[in-house]
Amino acid sequence: MSLGSLSSVVVDYWPVVLIIGIVLTFFGYYLLRISMAIIGLITGIYLGQYVWTNLILKNFHIVSSDQQMIHIIAVLIIAFLVTALFIALYKFALFMMGFLAGGAIAYYIYNWAVSAMNLNMGSNVQWIRIGVFIVFGLIFGLLTIFNEKRAIGTAMAAIGALITAFAIIIPFSNSFNVKPTELLNTLIGGKDVILLTVFVAIFLVLSILSVSIQIGVKRGKKNDSKNQG
Repeated sequence: MSLGSLSSVVVDYWPVVLIIGIVLTFFGYYLLRISMAIIGLITGIYLGQYVWTNLILKNFHIVSSDQQMIHIIAVLIIAFLVTALFIALYKFALFMMGFLAGGAIAYYIYNWAVSAMNLNMGSNVQWIRIGVFIVFGLIFGLLTIFNEKRAIGTAMAAIGALITAFAIIIPFSNSFNVKPTELLNTLIGGKDVILLTVFVAIFLVLSILSVSIQIGVKRGKKNDSKNQG
């Protein structure tokens, strides 16, 4: 189960990914615990894959016949541990939601700007991307903790919109001359400015729409409580 394999699974089951994204975008704020579990599971799977590739394979000799089974078990154990951590530690989960949402937003906007302006960032381009993700992730993560009510809804909307935008593009990826299984790497690398522009546009529209609905619902509840008072 390499990162490419995970991407293939997402591509094969993109309608399911689309539904998950829509739920997180428009209902994540109202289904907070369930949303935390979903985000924790997704985070845990990718963290487990990273640990497997960069730590376990490099430091341990595993018999080839058992490697696939051990790989799957290791990734699933890490995924469920992270999911449990998200559910059990509320503040940690809030921080991580803000961190992932803020980091991803800054990362993709940075990639879009570099691609659109054809900027040459030198040999340290990957470290710059990682730095952008971490810095803005920390800022958004702290904001989420210190301003829970407003930030939670925004973070949920952003994470859900990212997932939804990716799922929407999958069936149309061939129109951009990109194989569906290579879509994630293309977006992460900022290699196609048109594709990245469409992705960012869908993400922004969904995020703004979700936050607008949340604000409208809150205002409606405030008006109802005033009228009842």
